[in-house]
Amino acid sequence: MHRGPGGGFGNGAIAGHADDADRRRKAMTALTAKMARVAHAVIKTGTEYRPFLERSDARWKAPSLQVP
Repeated sequence: MHRGPGGGFGNGAIAGHADDADRRRKAMTALTAKMARVAHAVIKTGTEYRPFLERSDARWKAPSLQVP
């Protein structure tokens, strides 16, 4: 299901405003803030950065992580 621009599904919310500099600035600011929070947490806790968590009960596991 796809809704029109600003509808909230798919890329329609952004596609209608691709040349809007203010929306682009706000998006980049949000992305930068999120990256800063992640970097701060990784440095503060001294842990290795993992973009997602691997759970033992997960349905899908990366083949490269499987132990033969």
